[in-house]
Amino acid sequence: MPLTTPLAQLQAVEADTHGLSVAAVVGAAVLALAAVGAGLALRTVTTPQFTHTKG
Repeated sequence: MPLTTPLAQLQAVEADTHGLSVAAVVGAAVLALAAVGAGLALRTVTTPQFTHTKG
């Protein structure tokens, strides 16, 4: 990296912060989807129709 001016450093910090916030939002969304998927799977497994097939 050539000579870093305060402005260039500020832009780099802003870019890092923006990247981190985007990663945090994406990570939170992935975790939420995984939690919903796990909850649905668990509900499917524990439904009476699934566990007690003999009526």
